[in-house]
This record gives sequence, C-alpha cells and structure tokens, in this order.
Amino acid sequence: KIFLLTTRHNQMNTNILMENIARKNLQEGHFKDLEWLIRKSGKEISRGLVGTREHLKNTSNSSNPIYRIYSMTKPLISFAALRTVEMQKLQLYDRVDNFIDGFGDCRILEENGCLKKSFQPMTIEHLLTHRAGLSYGFNRNCYVGQMYAKDCLINNSQLTLKDFVNRIAEYPLAFEPGTQWRYSLSIDVLAYILQLVFDDDLENILAALVTEPLEMEDTKYFVPKTEVNRIMPIYGEPNLDKVTDEKSLNTELQKASLDDFYPHDKERYRARGGHGLFSTASDYSKFAEMLLDGKDPNGK
Repeated sequence: KIFLLTTRHNQMNTNILMENIARKNLQEGHFKDLEWLIRKSGKEISRGLVGTREHLKNTSNSSNPIYRIYSMTKPLISFAALRTVEMQKLQLYDRVDNFIDGFGDCRILEENGCLKKSFQPMTIEHLLTHRAGLSYGFNRNCYVGQMYAKDCLINNSQLTLKDFVNRIAEYPLAFEPGTQWRYSLSIDVLAYILQLVFDDDLENILAALVTEPLEMEDTKYFVPKTEVNRIMPIYGEPNLDKVTDEKSLNTELQKASLDDFYPHDKERYRARGGHGLFSTASDYSKFAEMLLDGKDPNGK
C-alpha cells in the first residue's frame, strides 16, 4: 500500500495521521502489524509500529524489528551488480552464456507448445531489467511460469545458488530476450554471476559492496541467535507460487511456517538474488537514501 502525504503536516500531525491509517488497515484485516518510516532531506518525519507485537515482548530491541524482505532483496543485488560494472569487472552487454554454459543454447516455448531457437543472446542488462525471457511460478498466464510452478522450482531451497541457477537454465525461455518485460528469477541468475566474477560467496560480496559501506548491520541472509526474537512473523500464503491465486488473496491472515523455505539460521540458509535477505526499516532507509545521492552515511 502507498500512502501520499502533503508537506503541510508537521511531525506530530503526521504521526497521528499515519497511526490512524495503520490502525484502520489492521482493523480491516489487511495486516497483523504495520511499521512505517518516513524521511525527507535526511530527517525523520514520522515513524511507528502498531499491531499485536506479542512476539516482540521478550526482546529489548522491539522498536527495530527484523523482517524477511523477500523481493526487496533484488534492489540490493542489482546495485551490487552496477557497482561491479563501475569496477569494470562486468559489462551491461556481456552475454550470460559467457558465464553460465546452460544459457548458451536457449529455446523459446511458443503458445502452441513448440520450441524455437533463440537468436538473441541473453545479457546482463536483460537480467537487470527483467527482459531476459525468464519467469516466476506465480505468473499464471505464462507457460514457462506454469512449468516452474508444476516443478516447485522456487521451493528448492536446499539447492546452492549455483545448482538453483543451473536448474533454471534447463527450462525454455518465455520470450526472446530483450523483447518483453516479465518479473522473473533473473536477479538470481545475476547473483550467481557475481559469485563467479568475484570468486566469493554472495553474502560476502553484498557485504563488501553494499551493506557494510552503508552500515546496514541487520541486513543479512541469516539472523544471529541473539537477535532471533526480533524477527517479525509472516502471515498468509507461504508458497510463493500460490500468492496470486484467488484463494490466497481471499484467505484470512494465518501465520505461515517458513522454517524450510526461508530459514533464519546461519547453518541452513541458501543465498538467493531474488529473495532471502533479512532487514529492518532503519537499514533499508539507509539504502533508499543512498539511491538519492549515491553516498554512504559519511558522505563518501
């Protein structure tokens, strides 16, 4: 949900307005908890958290809860890729099959079920802009997405990033790269390419290029044992392939079990480019503000 505020409100009025909006959404059953953080010109305008908060009672840092941020992982990975381009370790028009052999002989699945050879090579720029010909299982109108969902591709959380991306390469493309836009697993492929370029694990790459310079201390692929009580629960459909189903949209909010798909412990997680990170409103605001001027908190 997006709420528009005019600049005529002072801080006290803005806090009251936002809390009223938040509580109305809770009463209507859209959320169990709702946190907001509004900043302008480097200053905090309004901040709050309303809801049940039962799970935060036993933690001393209940004012800064940790979230599974799902696809908001993508902007951080994409920014890391752009920094890699700046470092001249990667180019926007590099071919993906220069890094991953499985994308070297792509076939496109047509509406009639036939496969045709792709003539346009997939590039880094296509991955960044979701024009690579890939899809998601919840793209119900996409034949390739339907194949992903049938095979529960996104739920293969036990696979390493390398194995996950190689599995993606086994499927046909949904369209010729560069000719359409479709929200997709492309940032997972991009993340694996970053691992190959730096010959390092994705979490180390992300820390060096994004989270450490921005002092995003709570943004990781796992949560330290001492901070587990700060994790906000998820309510709703736990299977990403089903989130666009009509049944999922109309179901009452139920607490979801994510121990297998989105584990928080360091021993079990598998890094991904399209989802997987944990973060906080405070941390993500640092990233958002950096996008305005390209500078870290110290002005560098």
